[in-house]
Amino acid sequence: MSTIIKKIKKSPILFFTYAKLFFIYKKARFRQGVVRLFHKKVIFIDSASFVAMYVDIFINEAYKFQADGSQPLILDCGANIGLSIIYFKKLYPGAIIEAFEPDSKVFNVLDINCKTFGFKNVTLINKGIWVHNDGINFLPDGADGGRIVPDSPQQSLEKIKTVRLRELLEKDREIDLLKIDIEGAEVKVLSDCREKLSHVKLLFVEYHSSAGHEQRLDELLTILTEAGFRYYINSIGGVAKNYFLHHDEQAGFDLQLNIYARRG
Repeated sequence: MSTIIKKIKKSPILFFTYAKLFFIYKKARFRQGVVRLFHKKVIFIDSASFVAMYVDIFINEAYKFQADGSQPLILDCGANIGLSIIYFKKLYPGAIIEAFEPDSKVFNVLDINCKTFGFKNVTLINKGIWVHNDGINFLPDGADGGRIVPDSPQQSLEKIKTVRLRELLEKDREIDLLKIDIEGAEVKVLSDCREKLSHVKLLFVEYHSSAGHEQRLDELLTILTEAGFRYYINSIGGVAKNYFLHHDEQAGFDLQLNIYARRG
C-alpha cells in the first residue's frame, strides 16, 4: 500500500486513476458494469476482478515485453474480458493474437470489448486450454476464477470445448509470448507440451496450488528449466504473514504466483 501511495503523490493522473478504481471496487460484486478505457467503453463483469486486473496490467505492466519486430505472435490463454489484449495491442498495434476464454458468458464480454476497439489480427476462441480436444467439465465463478475441474462431482458444472496447447505449439511458427492464466490447470498443460516449448520465446504463467492437494511448483519449474528458460517469480496478493499460524485461501487456492520465463 505504501508503494501505491508514493506513486499517487508523484502523479495527479495516477491519483485520478486510483480514485476511479476505488469507486468501481466499492460496487457490488458479480454485476456487470461499464468503464471508459482509452476513450472506449469497456464492459466488466466483476468489480473486484476488474480492479485487480487493471492494476496488474496497466499500472504495474506485468505483461510488458520487448519484441523482435512490430508484429509479435501472442497466445493469450485465459483472456477473460480482454484487458490483456487491449494492453498488448496498445504496446504493439500490429501484434497477432490468438486468445482463448472457456467461460461463455465471459467470452461474450470479451468479444464485445474487442469489437469496441476494432482490433485487427485478433482471433478469439471460446475454448479452454487443456491436454486434449474432447471437452471437459468447467466450473464458472462469475468473475475471473472459472476453472477446469475434470474429476469434480458438482452439479453446477458446464461442459466446455477444449483445445490442446501442444498442438498449437507444434505448428511451424515462433511464439513471441505465451501467456497462461488457466486457474490451476497450468502444470498439467505444460507437462503435456514440455517438448514443444522450444518454439516459445517468452512465457508467463500464473501458478496456483489448490488447498488440500499436492503442490506441483517443483514440477513446473523443472519443465521450464529443461526447456531452456530462466525464470523470475513474484507472489500475487502480497507476502503471507505468520504462515505457520494462518493458511489463507483465495477461491480455494493457498498459493498463487506470477512466473516469468525467458531464454537464458
